[in-house]
Amino acid sequence: MRRLADTLHSRGQKLGLYLNPGLPKAAVRAASPVLDSPGCTAAAAAARPLRPANRFGNAFALNWSSPCAAAYVRSVAHQFSAELRADLLKLDAVSPGSEWHGDNARFVAALSRALEATGRTVWVSLSWSIDPASAAAFVPFANSWRTSDDVECYCDVLESWPAVRRRFAQARPWLRYSCEAGGSDRACDGSRGLRILARRSRRRLSDPWTRPGHVPSRPAGSRLARRGQRRAGRGE
Repeated sequence: MRRLADTLHSRGQKLGLYLNPGLPKAAVRAASPVLDSPGCTAAAAAARPLRPANRFGNAFALNWSSPCAAAYVRSVAHQFSAELRADLLKLDAVSPGSEWHGDNARFVAALSRALEATGRTVWVSLSWSIDPASAAAFVPFANSWRTSDDVECYCDVLESWPAVRRRFAQARPWLRYSCEAGGSDRACDGSRGLRILARRSRRRLSDPWTRPGHVPSRPAGSRLARRGQRRAGRGE
């Protein structure tokens, strides 16, 4: 992975990696040692009784009263930042939200701080549908976050306008956290935010799915424009 990261960076590209909140179940069951933390194992960092940490059920929750929990999070930050040299990290199945009753706010905050402590800029993205009622707990520790489930309608077409339209309403509670409204330092500070992305990627992050109220223009006679007119006439 390090060689892959070096190759990508030499080409001016970025490396993005993926993670779910919690302790991997295999590491807990094997009592794997925690990096640079004598006496700490994944088993010692796990909450008791063992319980899932996310919607996917692939990790156990942490026991934050144990110093091994913080040590484990620091080891994860070291791995992603110093060893793998990642530029972007997607944290998926984050709750509250994401069809799960758990609470990953402490994990997100601890990992965000640990990544910053490495001295390397890592873009942190939360997924997949964060509960806006918990926004204050997440916004200071992430550069971006998903506000809804997938746009796909999972029917005979890939996407439908009613499915897209619902996403605008789901994004509305998050407007108060936009950069234009003051936002958070982490999400809106260009020195460690969007500047790490390529110019084309920055434009994509400003597309209509992330900026409610901005709809792309279509040539008046185009097939998409005619389809939109027909749907508008049907009240869709």
